[in-house]
Amino acid sequence: LQDIKIESCAAASGGGLLIDHPSLALDTVHQVPKPVVVTNLQLLSNQAQLNGGGMTVHNGAHVVLMNTLLDSNQAESGGAMSVNSKSVATVQNTIFQNNIAIGAGGAVALNEQSSLELKETTFLSNKVIGFTSTVGNTFTGGIGGAVWLSDQETSLAITENSTFHHNQAIQGKGGSIACEKGAVLDISSTSFVGWKLYDPFATDVNGMMKLLVQETTAELGVNDSMISGISGDSGDSGDSGDSGDSGDSGDSETNDATVTDSTSDTTGLVLPTTDALALVGGGVFLSACSAKFSKVSFVNFNAGLSGGSIALQDHSNVT
Repeated sequence: LQDIKIESCAAASGGGLLIDHPSLALDTVHQVPKPVVVTNLQLLSNQAQLNGGGMTVHNGAHVVLMNTLLDSNQAESGGAMSVNSKSVATVQNTIFQNNIAIGAGGAVALNEQSSLELKETTFLSNKVIGFTSTVGNTFTGGIGGAVWLSDQETSLAITENSTFHHNQAIQGKGGSIACEKGAVLDISSTSFVGWKLYDPFATDVNGMMKLLVQETTAELGVNDSMISGISGDSGDSGDSGDSGDSGDSGDSETNDATVTDSTSDTTGLVLPTTDALALVGGGVFLSACSAKFSKVSFVNFNAGLSGGSIALQDHSNVT
């Protein structure tokens, strides 16, 4: 598949494209099914009732996706893409932006013993928005603003200068990535950027932002202790919620991950938690899973409750 544009389409699963079952053609060297190779694809404004607003890779399929744009797609899970049922996908030089999911994986949902490798890929302004229950009228936040992975034998590898910028799990967990239930996450040579808030015409940006935070928190009844919420302060977040060992998330000497407080940014702004990237784990949320970080940076992250940059729960194994 090459040079294809799919726009404003809808289905129950795979709103724009469904790739199902392994290829019948065999790699003669390794005697395994050859992957379906997709290049220069545009998936725009597609919708799925269940998963994979832009596309779904399902039932053991193997896909290589290159030079692709997935923009403004929507679904219950995996706003842009769903990889499930023991499927395998490799994504390279691709952009996921402005995709929305209701429950999990604003851009990508990965589960059911599937694997995904991301290379030189950008996630920009994706979000998971949560939902309000019809019984009791209670709100449940979503999980994984850009990517959600779950289940044992499910794995995600992110390499080669990939970027996550301003992804959000509204009142949920894992503004950029959420990993849970035995899944395996391996991130290297990747940068995470949360907020970049400033007014180029202001003479006292710091003063304006502090005033904005004071006014906003006064309206919502948020106390001063919640305003810090920055990744540099996440070392104390273990006492503010159920984030388990998240108090250690600021330590980067052993895993090459770096966390930068907003005060070291050129604007020096205080980020308001009333518009947090997530309730728990502004950047990454880890629960009962395995994760490895190498040469990873987090800049300008916040959380409404705990783990400004990273939140660890339920005995996650992290190196």
